[in-house]
Amino acid sequence: MPTHISRIATFSTGTVDIHPQHAYRGRSPMYWWILTSRRWLTGRPINVYVIEHSDGVVLFDTGQDRASVTDPRYFPDGPVGLIYRRLARFHVSYDETLTAGLARLGYRPGDVTTAVISHLHQDHIGGLREIPDAELLVSADEWRSFRRPMAEARGLLRDHIDVPGLRWSPVEFAALEDQSLSPFTTGHDLFGDGSLVLLPTPGHTHGSMSMLVRRRDAMPLLLVGDLTYDVHAFERGRTGGVGSRRQLRKARDMVLALRANNPGMHILAAHDPAAAGLLDDAAEPSANVVSGTGDIDTGDPSMGTFHVAVDISRPPAQVFPLVAEPRNMPMWYDAVDHVAQTTSGARGLGARYDVVRSLPGGQVHNDVELTEHELDRRVTLESLSGPTPFRYRFGLEPTDQGTHLTLEGHISSAGLPGGLGRIDGVAARLFGRGMRQNFNHLKRIVEAS
Repeated sequence: MPTHISRIATFSTGTVDIHPQHAYRGRSPMYWWILTSRRWLTGRPINVYVIEHSDGVVLFDTGQDRASVTDPRYFPDGPVGLIYRRLARFHVSYDETLTAGLARLGYRPGDVTTAVISHLHQDHIGGLREIPDAELLVSADEWRSFRRPMAEARGLLRDHIDVPGLRWSPVEFAALEDQSLSPFTTGHDLFGDGSLVLLPTPGHTHGSMSMLVRRRDAMPLLLVGDLTYDVHAFERGRTGGVGSRRQLRKARDMVLALRANNPGMHILAAHDPAAAGLLDDAAEPSANVVSGTGDIDTGDPSMGTFHVAVDISRPPAQVFPLVAEPRNMPMWYDAVDHVAQTTSGARGLGARYDVVRSLPGGQVHNDVELTEHELDRRVTLESLSGPTPFRYRFGLEPTDQGTHLTLEGHISSAGLPGGLGRIDGVAARLFGRGMRQNFNHLKRIVEAS
């Protein structure tokens, strides 16, 4: 792949609170939960992605308009306006606009040559007025949907899209010849060099699209807009609650098949709290390699150490079962595929488990024992055999807001293929980074329950 992309970065134009059913589709009809739910997933990002290409600066989505929180006339009145107010709550400060985010990265609005809009919902088109000179790309299907009657009832605000002076360019997808893009057969190569390819991923809206980013010597990225709100849930078959269930499932299957053809591809969504960390993980290898071990004496000099913590707004009694019962780990621990208890009798101290994990090189089995167990307070899991020997000590402290969950991890790279098996300090940092993402996923699961 030619080196046409010199930089990719992200920033958030404020935050959004959404209902759990918005991110994780349930059984209730959409308008029912919009109008009746009193629970919120708070502080979700509203991500804008910035790609510096040799042919110009490209944005993927433009975020939320600050006017949406300062102008009482921004949203429609009447029943449609009620739906908008109940669907999401936005928080955008004066220094969280598109222009401010670009400035922090060293760009001016005039530097932006192209903005790819995943779909036309308000939290993706909010910065359009700030980049009047940019070409705005949207799928032709999305544009046709916008032109049909009752657009506002479908989440498309005409007054903030059909703005005089903006340069809209609807994209008609054409046949693709690149076999690595299978199962996608149509798309649009933005610059004709294969580095930025637009792909149809309808479901959230009729014409939603994603953008594949490919760089030399770096992991590929798929920017997916609102195809998912949680990549871990997405990988396990859960879709969001807004849009066509059938189309969302089809798009999910195609995206995961695309990833199989592009190993290491990271899926980055607009409102996934894990997205910024995933983008960091996908940087060129030299930018990610850090060394050193922790300051805890594990008794085994070959082990590296790491620490992870997260605050969860639920009491320890609700958090403890997910970390203390290894068979629950596949729900929130991305690398764990399956866990089975191998000892008879009650669960708890001394119980042993066969833990199946996906690591570089394929699936592996670890014999894991529960060596410490104090109800709602702490639990320790220690591997007795298998690759990457580890000892994980979880601690739960009650707080005024819920639970402060910590992990003291000790892990070795022994058993990984090739040179990976000789970098214990680096392995500890990489496993720690992955566990931070797992903790964020655990937090979302518990707080959504």
